[in-house]
Amino acid sequence: DQTVYKFMITVVKFVLWMLYILTLLAIIGVPITSLVAIITALTLGVTLAVQSSVSNLANGIILLANKPFKIDDFVEINGVSGTVVDISIFNTKLRTSNNEIITMPHNVTINNPIIDYTSLEMRRIALDVSVSYDSDMNKVKQVLLDTIKEQDLVLQDQANSVNLAKMNSSSIDFSVKVWTATENYWDCFFALTESVFNKLRENNIEIPYNKLDVFIKQNEQNQKEIK
Repeated sequence: DQTVYKFMITVVKFVLWMLYILTLLAIIGVPITSLVAIITALTLGVTLAVQSSVSNLANGIILLANKPFKIDDFVEINGVSGTVVDISIFNTKLRTSNNEIITMPHNVTINNPIIDYTSLEMRRIALDVSVSYDSDMNKVKQVLLDTIKEQDLVLQDQANSVNLAKMNSSSIDFSVKVWTATENYWDCFFALTESVFNKLRENNIEIPYNKLDVFIKQNEQNQKEIK
């Protein structure tokens, strides 16, 4: 596993360097027992001073043990989404869709929900479509079903559906749910949205939007002056 590999390499390097330094000191005659006691005391003091870093280290080990995600997964952590590019001893680095690198401390990662969008082979797209109350509901449903069947990126052998979901004050909402391969999610989402819009237009199905009617009331004096 590339994630575990990188993490363990970092830890092993640190441990080997410490052993290397202790061995050199022993060779040149430095008393190791006293040195170990000094190092232990220093380690305790440093540990108290950098509790957050130690906590990040411990949480990093927990993350590697549980493996909620791995390098190259697209995840969302604490409201931040991106592709995992590195998991180090103390933090995880995400590359956003805008090509920005965000460093996420393991303390933040371990204490927040983690959404892994790419761990499974399929994802479902849920699209809400609003139409006018004057529309023929059966026709709308059939148009939406036909639109789904025309999409190449939609997995036609899955349980795709179109259902009347909600009756609003000025519109009726249909819920369109389709399945697609994880790597095709956004391409399928945009293609489906555009196709639904065009199909509704082609079939003269009204897409409602907010309207504002303004009435101007004039007093009698103004009406006489106008006459």
